[in-house]
Amino acid sequence: MEQTLIAANEGLKKNNVCAAIICYYPDQHFFNRLNLIREQVDCIIIVDNSVNAFVKFFLQTTSSNNKITYIFNEKNFGIGIALNQGCNYARKLGYQWVLVLDQDTTVSRRMVETYFKIYESLDNKETVAIISSNFKDPYSGKVEFRQQKYRWIETEAVISAGSLISLPAYNNIGHFKEDFFIDSVDFEYCLRARQKRYRIILVMEPLMLQPIGKSIIHSIFGIRWLTLITKNHAPLRYYYMTRNNLMLSKEYMVKESKWITIAVICLLKALFLMLCFEKEKLLKIKYIFLGIYDAIVMDMKRKFLSAPPGT
Repeated sequence: MEQTLIAANEGLKKNNVCAAIICYYPDQHFFNRLNLIREQVDCIIIVDNSVNAFVKFFLQTTSSNNKITYIFNEKNFGIGIALNQGCNYARKLGYQWVLVLDQDTTVSRRMVETYFKIYESLDNKETVAIISSNFKDPYSGKVEFRQQKYRWIETEAVISAGSLISLPAYNNIGHFKEDFFIDSVDFEYCLRARQKRYRIILVMEPLMLQPIGKSIIHSIFGIRWLTLITKNHAPLRYYYMTRNNLMLSKEYMVKESKWITIAVICLLKALFLMLCFEKEKLLKIKYIFLGIYDAIVMDMKRKFLSAPPGT
């Protein structure tokens, strides 16, 4: 592993934490969700990739709170650039921590408080890159990680939504990988952080509702307790899922073999269930093969910008 580069951190308290919310055509309930985090952090940065005058008007006029800053992009730059915009702006404002949220993340009112308590209980706090939490899918009702006897665990990677990112660590780890565009941007950052000997902390209590696609529960042979869940992502998401997963596998198979093996198995399972249950199969298969091809030739330039909201 690379030598650790540790920067000083002033600790974890409300006045050095801000939230960065990444938006792409938010729905009418967006500000209800925003209000759940407003009192937990010192300020909020909204990074909007919607490229729509009405959305900009909606965001600016629905809230007049001077603790909210807006970054409006002239096109959909993807999640990687948006995450870097949020982190860099928070760093410019002097914050030490950024709580990253998606537009459809519904947080517990105890999320940041719980993160504070977990952080204070940790040894070697300067090595913490991210504190994140377990979550529940609002469509399927499934909790992502089964409850364990531990209050928190150290893990290889977490999703960006709900992640409390240390900015001193971010300075040393480097920016989120922008050419991944959507999928696995968060996982790549976590794996890279671990190569610099930083830690990823996962709180086992589900402190947020976070949809992953639009989950549908399928009963097998009509048996209620025998079910499978499909995510039903938009077709083009299968391009990014396939390409970026394969790119991660090539880079980290030796360094993070356990995590990569599980990730590949999960991807294959998702693709199999898509073929069995989801609509638009042929189009999704097309994007999968495009993703495989671009991963083989290591072409990261292809961009699909028309993903519908909530996918």
